[in-house]
Amino acid sequence: MKEVQVLAALQHPRVVKLLGACLQPPMLALVQDLAVGSLFELLHGSGGRPLELPRLLQVAMDVAEAMAYLHPHVVHRDLKSHNILLDKDGRALVYTCAVVVVIALCRHT
Repeated sequence: MKEVQVLAALQHPRVVKLLGACLQPPMLALVQDLAVGSLFELLHGSGGRPLELPRLLQVAMDVAEAMAYLHPHVVHRDLKSHNILLDKDGRALVYTCAVVVVIALCRHT
């Protein structure tokens, strides 16, 4: 499956890594990095308190780095707080599985 090959090739510290896949029905599975939560949970589970500015800026920078890495070849198509996961250090990871479109690369000579 082309999408799984593209996802497996993505190697960036701010993008959730695809570690393995089983594509033989009926046992379909993806194995990925471990995340401890999502940006949605962070924003809506803190008792309604806004994030401190340094934390907010770190998340924004993490997501911006991931998207800058992805966009030359991949369009995410579903970037939202549910798809921004948090690692054990609280850093943001963009979740890409099943929501990417590969951009065809054309060379004009």
